Order: sequence, then structure tokens, then C-alpha cells
Amino acid sequence: VPGKLTFEVVKNGDLNFQEGNPVKLYVDEKPVFFGFVFQKKRDKGETISVTAYDQLRYLKNKDTYVYENKKASEFIAKDVGLTCGEIADTEYVIENDIQDNKTFFDMIQDTLDTTLKNTKKIFVLYDNFGKLTLKNIEDMKVNYIVMPATAENFDYSTSIDGETYNQIKLSYDNKETGKRDIYIAMHSENINKWGLLQMY
Repeated sequence: VPGKLTFEVVKNGDLNFQEGNPVKLYVDEKPVFFGFVFQKKRDKGETISVTAYDQLRYLKNKDTYVYENKKASEFIAKDVGLTCGEIADTEYVIENDIQDNKTFFDMIQDTLDTTLKNTKKIFVLYDNFGKLTLKNIEDMKVNYIVMPATAENFDYSTSIDGETYNQIKLSYDNKETGKRDIYIAMHSENINKWGLLQMY
């Protein structure tokens, strides 16, 4: 997925920006995010809520592509139409392929999957402050131990609130008998735990 930056700015007389304008974010003078404005929202107040995505957002465009004797790295570097930085050589040559009405994300994933199957090498695609980057995962190792203090946070939740059922009831109009046949499959243990959650 593309990198995403959301932020708010206060509208004043000098501030004038539009969709498609570039956005750069630095933290302690270090470049963190380079992307483009995709959405602006505001209400009667003077605050504008902005959503920007990095250039990977443009890989959601669909197209059809036919190629022969091309490496995944060549396809990414020459054919996706984005600003490229370091593109690792994926080495494996794909003899021929047809990508019909697919997003560039899916096309790239297909070429990297084919490369993985044939070389057992995993490559990672990301935007490095405005430059499309492809690296062999073996070249991305760092000498850090991941612990709760050094890892990013995550959310974990469980729910039975949607798409969860412990009884399925099927009705069928039987034309031969003129009656409606009813079929039920249930999970009694979960009904006792959760109450009845039925799909009809």
C-alpha cells in the first residue's frame, strides 16, 4: 500500500495549495515522507484536513502489459513511470507474460512472485522519500533486537459482531411436495457461549 500522511493546517490568507501539490515531512531535519495531496476537507472553521500519499499511490492505476524476456527489476525501473532510486537486480528473466487490466501493484507483485518461486529471493518495494526503491530483503538486515521498547505498536481485537454465525438455516421451496423444506446446521457449543447468531 502507498505511504499515507494526514495532517491539519489552519487556513490563512497566504495559504493556497491544491490536490496534486507535493508535501514533504521532516522530523529533526531527517526526511520522513514525500508525497502528494489527494484530499482536502474543511468545515466552517479555519482548519483544513489533508490526506497525502507517496508516489506508490499511482501504482493503483490499471493497464494491460505484454512483455518478453524481462526481469522484474527492469519492469519496475523502466515501465511504471515513477521516479526511481535504488532498484536491486532481481536477476531472474521472465520469458513472457501478459498482464491484462491489472493495477501496476498487481503486475509488480506477479513479477516478484515469479522471481521468488524461481530464485527463493524476496524483494521489498517501497517509496524512499520520493524515489521508488526495490531491495533484496537480505540487504535490509539491521543489528537491532526487536523488543516491546523498540517495536512499533499494533492493535489486536476479536469480535463476533459481523460475519460470524453459529447456526445456518436454509429454506428450499420443494416443487415436488409443494412444501418449504428447512435445513439447519448449528454449533451448539458456540451457541451456548455466544448466544444464537443465525444466517438465514
